[in-house]
Amino acid sequence: MITIEYWMDMALDRENPMPLWAQLKDSLEELIEKGLTSGSLEPGSPMPTEQELSSRYGLSRITVKRAYQELVHEGRIYRTQGVGTFIARRKINQDLNRFGFSAMMRGLGIVPTSTVLEASIVPADQKRANLLQIDIDESLYRIVRLRLGDNQPIGLSTSYLPAKFFKGLLDEDLTGSLFELITGRFKVTIGHICQQFDPVILSPQESHLLEAPEGTLALRSESVVFDVDEIPIETSVTLSRSDRARYTIDQRIK
Repeated sequence: MITIEYWMDMALDRENPMPLWAQLKDSLEELIEKGLTSGSLEPGSPMPTEQELSSRYGLSRITVKRAYQELVHEGRIYRTQGVGTFIARRKINQDLNRFGFSAMMRGLGIVPTSTVLEASIVPADQKRANLLQIDIDESLYRIVRLRLGDNQPIGLSTSYLPAKFFKGLLDEDLTGSLFELITGRFKVTIGHICQQFDPVILSPQESHLLEAPEGTLALRSESVVFDVDEIPIETSVTLSRSDRARYTIDQRIK
């Protein structure tokens, strides 16, 4: 078990033009990463108090507080009022060059699962009709799922698919990969996906489902999936906890 001494041998250089708070932040981040990698630290492990670091390194409380604020902002640590400061879970790096949540998770060595919260047939409203290039009131499958990685809530997704393309879809197992289901069971070849991203604040209900504090910042992605014939076959909205996930886009310049 890690003791307080683990945090007490950092080298801070007062002659270095880098601010002391930034040196402290980088040193703490390095120790956090080292501990998580070796297994000597785990999410939820306590951090030293600001007073302990201030006394050990002769730093002002303002300097230590700034370093901690930056680590909180980057999602490396979190604070519980009246209790202390703790190591956060590593963010899951979701590669947008991979199709589908399940494929992304498996590529990271994480076990993906889904809890189906709703699976129903609804009439297409104006927005969904426009996105899917269908008539208003056409039947859509609406599938709401809580997405988990290693049993930890990561995202909340709501998908809409034209019922005419996927007869019997709601009778299938929807707890796995929807992409793998529609490409395997329904023989659809995915052409491309168009996605838009916006930062949002989680509602109380969304916070409850994602096991996040109310007011947590999330990333809202809205996507439309097209087959190889440029026919839109699915549109979805996904809310991802910003403290548990980040997105990577690898663009090739031709």
